[in-house]
Amino acid sequence: MGWKSGWRASSDIGVLTYNRKSRKLGAKVTRNPRELWIRNEDAIEPIIHRDAFRRAQKMMGEGRVSIPEEEMLRRLRKVLMKKGRLSKTIINSTPGLPSMSSYFVHFGTLRNIYRLIGYNGNQGWFDKYAAHQRWVALQLGNAARLRDAFEKLGRHATLDASTECLRIDNVVNVVFRVAGCRIYEGRPLRWTLQYRVRWPKGWVVAVRLDEKNEAIFDYVLMPSTWLTFSRRMFWFSKEVYRGQPINRFDAFEALSRFLIESVGKERSSRVVETPPRARGKPEKAKSA
Repeated sequence: MGWKSGWRASSDIGVLTYNRKSRKLGAKVTRNPRELWIRNEDAIEPIIHRDAFRRAQKMMGEGRVSIPEEEMLRRLRKVLMKKGRLSKTIINSTPGLPSMSSYFVHFGTLRNIYRLIGYNGNQGWFDKYAAHQRWVALQLGNAARLRDAFEKLGRHATLDASTECLRIDNVVNVVFRVAGCRIYEGRPLRWTLQYRVRWPKGWVVAVRLDEKNEAIFDYVLMPSTWLTFSRRMFWFSKEVYRGQPINRFDAFEALSRFLIESVGKERSSRVVETPPRARGKPEKAKSA
């Protein structure tokens, strides 16, 4: 069972070790044998006593600590009674409790863990999270359909579900996201995309939800270069972003046809960053 990490580095007791690795010019880094290591005792101020460090090392070296699952739940209930609430931070910082990752291994989701101990304090958050995951699954299904369409045209297309990104011919990226609706009194409707660490350059296909975030409002297609985040959010309105019209589609099929026609012509190694305007009559705008 994975418990919270303890003292592992010798620097905690003031010891610095050098020459663990070496690399010759043009060669890869190699690990030196332990007898070539250079240890500098009392190089820095220790933060723990050496006896305590050695005892901790011995305990970690004796293997993992294992307790029954019922005992894991009993300890969690005890913490809940004491704290009045639970969170990942509380669980990981409480002495005597397994780490959050251990609970996931034994009991699955956080929602199931809380259910087993009779805790419903985060029910509203769980409901919103479950709804968001359903929309994410819908978008991944759309991405898979678009991938199949490109492959039928003889193009190479791969879908990375972890980043929700479809890559075409190892050149063009199409990222699929869910845009939630935000309502503020006296202001027009706006939608948001949450910040992600990895936003590949290319296209962004977003499904916009209605005012209650319960149904599809429309689909939009934007270049990733538009994405500028404020407090980890990208905000955009119904039809324009900074004076530029947004390509809107009532159904994913219409967006898919337009994207296949646009990206299908790209054979260069440059990622498409500026979306062409849809030809012909634009999609009929929905009423706000």
